[in-house]
Amino acid sequence: MWWAHALLEIAVLFGIIVMLEMKLGDGKIGAYKVHPHPYWLVVIPMAAARGVVAGMVAACVASALYLMGAQRANPGQPIEALLTVTTMLEPILFFGVGFLVGEFRDVTAARNKRQAVKLAAARNHAKKMREQRDVLSEANRILEKRLVDHTTQFGNLIVAATRIEHAGRKEAFEIALELIEEHCGAGASVLMPLADGTVDFLCHRGWPETESADRLREARACDFVRRAVEEGRTINGFSLEESPPDSGPLVVAPLVDENGVIEALLCLDEIPTSRLNASAVRTFLAIGEWVSAVLARLSRTGEEVPITPTSALLEATPNPHALSAEACLESLDAEPDGLSAQEAARRLDLLKGHLGGGGGVSETMEGQQVRSLLDDRAKFASAPLVHRITDQDFPEISDVDSKLVKLAKVLDGKVLTNDFNLWLD
Repeated sequence: MWWAHALLEIAVLFGIIVMLEMKLGDGKIGAYKVHPHPYWLVVIPMAAARGVVAGMVAACVASALYLMGAQRANPGQPIEALLTVTTMLEPILFFGVGFLVGEFRDVTAARNKRQAVKLAAARNHAKKMREQRDVLSEANRILEKRLVDHTTQFGNLIVAATRIEHAGRKEAFEIALELIEEHCGAGASVLMPLADGTVDFLCHRGWPETESADRLREARACDFVRRAVEEGRTINGFSLEESPPDSGPLVVAPLVDENGVIEALLCLDEIPTSRLNASAVRTFLAIGEWVSAVLARLSRTGEEVPITPTSALLEATPNPHALSAEACLESLDAEPDGLSAQEAARRLDLLKGHLGGGGGVSETMEGQQVRSLLDDRAKFASAPLVHRITDQDFPEISDVDSKLVKLAKVLDGKVLTNDFNLWLD
């Protein structure tokens, strides 16, 4: 405690002074009638360092020692005779100066303490303001990022809405899978119910093609898929009434046409734990309702013939690359009336693979346009289309598109393309 330290300091200081007095003053203490009095070396420093209380204690000790010295200097006189103004002036000064110096010290210390408290409060406030500023800066950064992301997503939705408004069934399914991958971060697929009670893939997104056989087997054995077909309602493995299956789709949403007939099943196959929340599932179901609206429109207008499952097309040609380019061309001309748009696109896809252009025509927007052209060709079978393969080259031209345009000019032909860059040429 501070008062214990103050008493120790007073005792030590007075002890030193008394020892010096006894040594230098022939055993006398009190320093009677000595000016300036040596006890001021204790009273003033203690009052200035410790305040009024310590100053008063030091003044009491100094006065007691002073009166003892005064009595020894006037032996035989009673103590009452020493209580005069002349004798008591020094003790009175001890108390008065000790009080004034101690009070000044206490007032100054109190003011400094208040200032220190205010300064600490100001520092804490400044620290909180800096923390709030950092939090607001981070929040602004996150909001800006989300705004940019939402703006991008909104733009993508507008593009998707425009595409799906003019899309056929297959393209509507593909657009739905793109939206699910972008907004839900999930892998999804579209299943078609077959007449034998099983299902088959129409398209998928978010997992590799090598898993198709295993996933199809799991989907066919999945109770969610069976119940969705039989009950005609969405089976949600994340709802309170259900629990996610060990294998197969996690959520199955029937896609129905205008008459309520189930044309396909939209399946949520897998989703990262970081993206799994109620909003993601609601987004998935909303996309399913959107596709159902497109199917209803196509059902009303009769704009598109039914599509064929992917595995059915593959089963038709167990080894697609066994067909030669010439065989593909001959098959295109041999069946102008009975050839479906899907089969024609598949064969044209094989032809493109033989010519080095890669596969996937029937899986892209280009494939949709090719099927449309083949449909038109089937309607006007009386005007046969002549296929011709040429190895004519133009070494002086390095760009492939420019070579194609040059060849069309040499052959006096026209280039039919959906490549915007080629249009500019």
